[in-house]
Amino acid sequence: MFSMNTRVLPSRVDTNKIIKVTGIMDTLQDCSLFWLDSEPTLKAYFEDNNVGLLLFYRQMDIVKRPSYGENIVVSTGLYGTRRAFGYRNTFIYDAQGNAIVKTWCLGAFVDLKTHQMLKCPEEILSSIKIDEKKEMDYTDYKITIPEVLAFAKEEMFQTKKSDIDLFGHMNNNKYIEKAMEFVDDSKISRLRVEFKKSAFLHDTIIIEKAEIENKSWIRLNDPNGETYALLECSV
Repeated sequence: MFSMNTRVLPSRVDTNKIIKVTGIMDTLQDCSLFWLDSEPTLKAYFEDNNVGLLLFYRQMDIVKRPSYGENIVVSTGLYGTRRAFGYRNTFIYDAQGNAIVKTWCLGAFVDLKTHQMLKCPEEILSSIKIDEKKEMDYTDYKITIPEVLAFAKEEMFQTKKSDIDLFGHMNNNKYIEKAMEFVDDSKISRLRVEFKKSAFLHDTIIIEKAEIENKSWIRLNDPNGETYALLECSV
Protein backbone atom coordinates (compact mmCIF):
# COMPACT_ATOMS: atom_id res chain seq x y z
CA MET A 1 0.00 0.00 0.00
CA PHE A 2 0.99 3.60 -0.47
CA SER A 3 1.87 5.14 2.90
CA MET A 4 2.33 8.69 4.11
CA ASN A 5 4.00 9.63 7.40
CA THR A 6 2.48 12.76 8.88
CA ARG A 7 1.26 14.38 12.08
CA VAL A 8 -2.14 15.51 13.28
CA LEU A 9 -2.24 19.09 12.03
CA PRO A 10 -3.62 22.03 14.06
CA SER A 11 -6.31 22.78 11.46
CA ARG A 12 -7.77 19.28 11.91
CA VAL A 13 -8.45 19.20 15.65
CA ASP A 14 -11.22 20.51 17.90
CA THR A 15 -10.93 22.72 20.97
CA ASN A 16 -9.79 19.69 22.98
CA LYS A 17 -6.96 19.12 20.47
CA ILE A 18 -8.55 15.85 19.30
CA ILE A 19 -8.91 15.20 15.58
CA LYS A 20 -12.38 15.94 14.17
CA VAL A 21 -14.30 13.76 11.74
CA THR A 22 -13.59 16.30 9.00
CA GLY A 23 -9.91 16.29 9.99
CA ILE A 24 -9.83 12.53 9.53
CA MET A 25 -11.55 12.83 6.16
CA ASP A 26 -9.10 15.48 4.95
CA THR A 27 -6.21 13.21 5.98
CA LEU A 28 -7.72 10.26 4.11
CA GLN A 29 -8.37 12.30 0.97
CA ASP A 30 -4.88 13.79 0.94
CA CYS A 31 -3.32 10.34 1.09
CA SER A 32 -5.60 9.01 -1.67
CA LEU A 33 -4.68 11.87 -3.99
CA PHE A 34 -0.96 11.44 -3.34
CA TRP A 35 -1.43 7.72 -4.03
CA LEU A 36 -2.22 8.65 -7.63
CA ASP A 37 1.37 9.90 -8.02
CA SER A 38 2.53 6.33 -7.34
CA GLU A 39 0.48 5.08 -10.30
CA PRO A 40 2.03 6.92 -13.30
CA THR A 41 0.06 5.07 -16.00
CA LEU A 42 -3.27 5.78 -14.35
CA LYS A 43 -2.31 9.38 -13.59
CA ALA A 44 -1.33 9.99 -17.22
CA TYR A 45 -4.62 8.46 -18.40
CA PHE A 46 -6.55 10.75 -16.05
CA GLU A 47 -4.69 13.87 -17.20
CA ASP A 48 -4.77 13.06 -20.91
CA ASN A 49 -8.47 12.20 -20.94
CA ASN A 50 -9.82 14.59 -18.30
CA VAL A 51 -10.89 11.69 -16.10
CA GLY A 52 -11.31 11.63 -12.34
CA LEU A 53 -12.62 9.44 -9.55
CA LEU A 54 -16.05 10.17 -8.09
CA LEU A 55 -16.70 8.76 -4.63
CA PHE A 56 -19.98 6.86 -4.26
CA TYR A 57 -19.63 5.56 -0.72
CA ARG A 58 -17.34 5.65 2.29
CA GLN A 59 -17.43 3.83 5.60
CA MET A 60 -15.20 5.06 8.40
CA ASP A 61 -14.74 3.18 11.70
CA ILE A 62 -12.95 5.15 14.42
CA VAL A 63 -11.13 2.95 16.94
CA LYS A 64 -9.24 5.78 18.61
CA ARG A 65 -8.81 9.45 17.79
CA PRO A 66 -5.27 10.85 17.69
CA SER A 67 -4.54 14.26 19.15
CA TYR A 68 -2.74 17.40 17.99
CA GLY A 69 0.85 16.82 16.87
CA GLU A 70 0.66 13.03 17.17
CA ASN A 71 2.67 11.04 14.63
CA ILE A 72 0.48 8.93 12.37
CA VAL A 73 0.87 6.80 9.26
CA VAL A 74 -1.82 6.86 6.58
CA SER A 75 -1.90 3.92 4.16
CA THR A 76 -4.11 3.50 1.12
CA GLY A 77 -4.54 1.20 -1.85
CA LEU A 78 -7.07 -0.37 -4.18
CA TYR A 79 -8.10 -3.91 -3.27
CA GLY A 80 -10.26 -4.44 -6.35
CA THR A 81 -11.30 -2.88 -9.65
CA ARG A 82 -13.96 -3.23 -12.30
CA ARG A 83 -14.08 -1.40 -15.61
CA ALA A 84 -16.06 1.46 -14.06
CA PHE A 85 -15.33 1.11 -10.32
CA GLY A 86 -12.55 0.87 -7.78
CA TYR A 87 -12.59 -0.39 -4.17
CA ARG A 88 -10.21 1.25 -1.71
CA ASN A 89 -9.00 0.81 1.84
CA THR A 90 -7.42 3.72 3.69
CA PHE A 91 -6.22 3.12 7.25
CA ILE A 92 -4.63 5.42 9.82
CA TYR A 93 -2.09 3.92 12.23
CA ASP A 94 -0.61 5.36 15.40
CA ALA A 95 3.12 5.47 16.17
CA GLN A 96 2.94 1.93 17.58
CA GLY A 97 1.44 0.55 14.37
CA ASN A 98 -2.08 0.10 15.71
CA ALA A 99 -4.95 0.72 13.26
CA ILE A 100 -6.92 3.59 14.80
CA VAL A 101 -9.11 4.49 11.80
CA LYS A 102 -10.36 1.92 9.28
CA THR A 103 -12.12 2.87 6.07
CA TRP A 104 -13.24 1.50 2.77
CA CYS A 105 -14.79 3.31 -0.13
CA LEU A 106 -16.29 2.75 -3.57
CA GLY A 107 -15.46 5.13 -6.39
CA ALA A 108 -16.26 5.40 -10.09
CA PHE A 109 -14.28 6.67 -13.07
CA VAL A 110 -15.95 9.77 -14.53
CA ASP A 111 -15.50 12.19 -17.41
CA LEU A 112 -14.88 15.54 -15.69
CA LYS A 113 -16.50 17.50 -18.53
CA THR A 114 -19.73 15.53 -18.86
CA HIS A 115 -19.72 14.14 -15.29
CA GLN A 116 -20.75 10.80 -16.76
CA MET A 117 -19.33 7.45 -15.64
CA LEU A 118 -17.00 5.72 -18.04
CA LYS A 119 -15.20 2.42 -18.38
CA CYS A 120 -11.46 2.49 -17.82
CA PRO A 121 -9.45 0.60 -20.49
CA GLU A 122 -8.26 -2.84 -19.46
CA GLU A 123 -4.61 -1.96 -20.13
CA ILE A 124 -4.88 0.94 -17.67
CA LEU A 125 -6.55 -1.19 -15.01
CA SER A 126 -3.92 -3.91 -15.38
CA SER A 127 -1.18 -1.38 -14.58
CA ILE A 128 -2.65 -0.58 -11.13
CA LYS A 129 -1.18 -2.27 -8.10
CA ILE A 130 -3.88 -4.23 -6.27
CA ASP A 131 -3.38 -4.60 -2.53
CA GLU A 132 -4.82 -7.13 -0.11
CA LYS A 133 -8.26 -6.31 1.26
CA LYS A 134 -7.92 -5.12 4.87
CA GLU A 135 -9.74 -6.68 7.79
CA MET A 136 -12.64 -4.58 9.05
CA ASP A 137 -16.40 -4.79 9.42
CA TYR A 138 -17.66 -4.05 5.88
CA THR A 139 -21.19 -2.65 5.66
CA ASP A 140 -23.34 -2.40 2.55
CA TYR A 141 -22.70 0.56 0.30
CA LYS A 142 -26.41 1.42 0.28
CA ILE A 143 -27.68 3.15 3.43
CA THR A 144 -31.15 2.05 4.54
CA ILE A 145 -33.33 4.57 6.35
CA PRO A 146 -35.87 3.09 8.81
CA GLU A 147 -39.41 3.81 7.64
CA VAL A 148 -40.43 5.16 11.03
CA LEU A 149 -37.99 8.07 10.82
CA ALA A 150 -39.23 11.61 10.33
CA PHE A 151 -36.74 14.14 9.00
CA ALA A 152 -36.69 17.75 10.17
CA LYS A 153 -35.25 20.61 8.14
CA GLU A 154 -32.16 22.07 9.80
CA GLU A 155 -30.61 24.53 7.34
CA MET A 156 -30.48 25.68 3.73
CA PHE A 157 -27.36 27.08 2.06
CA GLN A 158 -25.85 27.79 -1.33
CA THR A 159 -22.50 26.34 -2.33
CA LYS A 160 -19.56 28.75 -2.45
CA LYS A 161 -16.26 28.81 -4.31
CA SER A 162 -14.54 27.53 -1.16
CA ASP A 163 -16.70 24.37 -1.32
CA ILE A 164 -15.51 23.39 -4.80
CA ASP A 165 -12.52 21.07 -5.28
CA LEU A 166 -10.02 20.46 -8.08
CA PHE A 167 -12.56 18.28 -9.93
CA GLY A 168 -15.04 21.16 -10.23
CA HIS A 169 -17.71 19.88 -7.84
CA MET A 170 -18.37 20.22 -4.12
CA ASN A 171 -15.63 18.46 -2.18
CA ASN A 172 -16.79 15.27 -0.47
CA ASN A 173 -15.63 16.51 2.90
CA LYS A 174 -17.78 19.64 2.60
CA TYR A 175 -20.97 17.56 2.79
CA ILE A 176 -19.63 16.02 5.97
CA GLU A 177 -18.51 19.38 7.36
CA LYS A 178 -22.02 20.81 6.91
CA ALA A 179 -23.63 17.72 8.47
CA MET A 180 -21.35 17.73 11.52
CA GLU A 181 -22.96 20.99 12.66
CA PHE A 182 -26.02 18.96 13.69
CA VAL A 183 -24.43 16.01 15.55
CA ASP A 184 -21.85 15.56 18.31
CA ASP A 185 -18.73 14.92 16.22
CA SER A 186 -16.71 13.72 19.23
CA LYS A 187 -19.05 10.77 19.91
CA ILE A 188 -19.11 9.29 16.41
CA SER A 189 -17.50 5.86 16.17
CA ARG A 190 -18.77 4.93 12.71
CA LEU A 191 -19.67 7.17 9.79
CA ARG A 192 -21.23 5.94 6.58
CA VAL A 193 -21.71 8.32 3.67
CA GLU A 194 -23.51 7.60 0.42
CA PHE A 195 -22.76 10.20 -2.25
CA LYS A 196 -25.69 10.16 -4.67
CA LYS A 197 -25.02 13.10 -6.98
CA SER A 198 -22.59 16.01 -7.23
CA ALA A 199 -23.30 19.58 -6.21
CA PHE A 200 -21.70 22.42 -8.14
CA LEU A 201 -21.08 26.13 -7.56
CA HIS A 202 -24.16 28.10 -6.41
CA ASP A 203 -26.34 24.99 -6.00
CA THR A 204 -28.89 25.18 -3.19
CA ILE A 205 -28.66 22.45 -0.55
CA ILE A 206 -31.21 21.68 2.18
CA ILE A 207 -30.05 19.78 5.27
CA GLU A 208 -32.47 17.42 7.03
CA LYS A 209 -31.88 15.29 10.10
CA ALA A 210 -33.52 12.30 11.82
CA GLU A 211 -32.36 10.24 14.78
CA ILE A 212 -33.27 7.20 16.79
CA GLU A 213 -31.43 5.57 19.72
CA ASN A 214 -27.67 5.76 18.99
CA LYS A 215 -27.88 6.73 15.31
CA SER A 216 -28.48 9.87 13.30
CA TRP A 217 -29.23 10.23 9.61
CA ILE A 218 -28.55 13.46 7.75
CA ARG A 219 -29.66 14.18 4.19
CA LEU A 220 -28.36 16.96 2.00
CA ASN A 221 -30.99 17.49 -0.69
CA ASP A 222 -31.63 19.81 -3.59
CA PRO A 223 -34.88 21.90 -3.56
CA ASN A 224 -36.67 19.14 -5.51
CA GLY A 225 -35.93 16.55 -2.81
CA GLU A 226 -33.17 14.71 -4.70
CA THR A 227 -30.32 13.74 -2.40
CA TYR A 228 -26.71 14.83 -2.89
CA ALA A 229 -25.40 12.93 0.13
CA LEU A 230 -26.83 10.74 2.88
CA LEU A 231 -24.94 10.22 6.15
CA GLU A 232 -25.46 7.67 8.90
CA CYS A 233 -23.67 8.49 12.18
CA SER A 234 -23.30 5.89 14.93
CA VAL A 235 -22.00 6.49 18.45
